[in-house]
Formats: sequence, structure tokens, C-alpha cells
Amino acid sequence: MDSYLESVSLPRAWRREAIAMIAGLTIAAVVIAHADDQEVRFDQAALLPHSSLILGESPGSTVLCGWSIDSSKCFEDASNRGAKRTVLWFGNSQVPTVNEHKAGQTTGVPALRARLAAKGLDLTVLVEPNASLQEHFVAYAHARQSLPVTAVVVSLVFDDTRETGLREHSSEGMAEPDVIARLSRHAIGKRIVERYRAAAAAEEAAKKPPSEQTLQERSEAALTGWLTEHSAVWKAREQANGKLGLALHVTRNTIFGIKPESKRRLIEARYRDNLEALEAMLIDAKEDGIKVLGYIAPLRPGVEVPYIDHEYARFKSDVGSLFERHGALVENLENLVPKADWGDTASTTANKDREIDFMHFMAPGHQRVAAALGDLVLRSVPVDVAVKL
Repeated sequence: MDSYLESVSLPRAWRREAIAMIAGLTIAAVVIAHADDQEVRFDQAALLPHSSLILGESPGSTVLCGWSIDSSKCFEDASNRGAKRTVLWFGNSQVPTVNEHKAGQTTGVPALRARLAAKGLDLTVLVEPNASLQEHFVAYAHARQSLPVTAVVVSLVFDDTRETGLREHSSEGMAEPDVIARLSRHAIGKRIVERYRAAAAAEEAAKKPPSEQTLQERSEAALTGWLTEHSAVWKAREQANGKLGLALHVTRNTIFGIKPESKRRLIEARYRDNLEALEAMLIDAKEDGIKVLGYIAPLRPGVEVPYIDHEYARFKSDVGSLFERHGALVENLENLVPKADWGDTASTTANKDREIDFMHFMAPGHQRVAAALGDLVLRSVPVDVAVKL
């Protein structure tokens, strides 16, 4: 290949760039060409095989959305149905996922929605896989601009305190001045805004005018534009990328012996940021007369928990203290869903067929959660002040 490039008298630096470009495109073509037809959505990346993601499940009126994907649909439908008092529920993939799903089964969202509606309360559920409490705080600030929020329900999962910052697809609303202003009332919110702006500035700085681009950059831009317009295979590259990511995830787990029951350690700096974001939400909501109701998410019983015991105990104690300090309620539902309501899943390594699923349970478990949350909400938001829709 180098001899051919020399024959067309390209400068040596240009030849190196051209070789790198051709090699990269060749690898990409191989990955895309071997992708099958099964769709891989980024919003399902936290879900395991044999689990089903159920969004927008209420007939004629969407109440459950992936907040970075289609939250505007939930906001629009809440407005169309005349919502006057909204219960806003934030969760991770546990909320919309039914393990070992069977035809006709659903999550607990329709049952909870019906129960609250009978008392004059509307319901909107916003979820994000592996959502950090920082991301919930941003989603809260965004949703407050669109919904008449009366109460907020927050799923509290130890795993999610190990996440940090905003993922690129979770920055919905960050361009809105009112969202920035609400976040910036708090130190953690200011840091989130600063990190978002720094990332946006870096992305903008990476966009060079054509006169400053290298041969490789100009060639890639032109080729990408042509392929996007003309090639169905190229349009499938995001699917191939998703498959490659999942394959690398399985490979990593196999090499390092990572299993569902492997202990997840507390990451101190991320943990502090997430609890600070939770406290900021509690403060903000209290000032606006909004109830915040937290619950320790269900955890699979009968097996050793995938956390260090004293770290998990610290998490439960810390969130309990936060809620108490700000006059909010939190309930521990970790033992709510019995062992019979949990399913297994396909392996996340190359070594086994089935594994324990610690995060997602079957349909009966969802009904138990819906009943418990209904009790919690109706104890906190008096029925006699509810306004009928």
C-alpha cells in the first residue's frame, strides 16, 4: 500500500495520514459488514438478555419515558391530559424492565397511575439506565420547567452512586437558561454546569474550518457525508458500534472474572458528588413546597449482596440522614420483592449460560413496588387537598 501511495507522489506526512484513514475505514467496514439485524439501542445497554424494556405503556397517553430520549413526549402528553398535580418518579433501568417477560405482562406503572389518578394526582416516570443522582438532579431541574410537580419519587440504588457527571445523551435541557439557573443555586449544580460547558467548549474547539483540517480530516468528512446519504450499510454503523461495545463488555468480564455477584466498591469522590446532588434536590424541592419521597430499591434476597457490607450500610444510613434532615420521607424496600419474583439472565461472560440478575425482577415484583409507592405517596400528599383532573 505504501509503494502505491509513493507512486502518486503524495508528501510523506500525507501518506501516513492516508494509510491511517484507509486502515480505520477497513476495520469499520468489517465490523459493519458482520453486524446482524438485531437492533442494539444505547438506552438498553444496561439491560441484560431475557429482560424487556417497556416504555410508553399507558394507552393513549405516555407517562413513562427515557428522559434523555423522549422526555418531551411525556411532558407534552401530561399537558394534553390537563395534569395539575404531578408525581414525578425518577429511576434507573429497574423501573421499566420486566425480567423473563411474558406476553401481556407490564410494569407497575399502569396500576400506580390509576391509583394516583383516582386521587387527582397525575404520574410521569423518567428513567435512565445506570442513572446517577447527579443526572436525576439535572432531570428534575429540567422537568420542573414543564410539569406542575407536587411530589418527587426517587429510586435510591447503591450502584448508581458509582456513576458520575452527565453522559453526553443525558444533557437534555442543559441549554435552557432556567435549568442552568436552578442548578446553579447549588455548589454541585455549578460544578455540573461547569463540566458540561467545558465539554461543550472542547467539542466546539475540535471543529476546525476546512483550511485548518488535515488531509485525513477533510477526506473523512467528505466520505462520511457521502456514505450517510447513499449507504444503508453505513447508516447501520451505530448498531455495529453497540454490538462491539457489548462484545467488549463480555470480554472484559470474562478476562477479569467479573460476575453479577462480584462486589461493587464505593467510589468516594463520586459517592460524595451524588449525595450532594441528592441533597440539592431535597433543598430545592422543599423551598418550592414539593414533597421528595425516596426508596431504597429492591435487592435480590437469598444470595450474598454484590456490595461491601459496611459500604452498603453507610449508603443506607447516609441517605436516611439526608431525608430526615430536610423533612422528607425515605422507605427501605430492599426486601420487598421475594426471591420467587426474581429471574435469571443470560451470561455477561463467555463462560456460562445463565447468571443471577440483581437489578431486574419479574412482573409480580413490579406490582409490589407500585403498591408500596402508592402507599408512600398517598401518605405524603393528603387526599383531601387533591384536585380532580
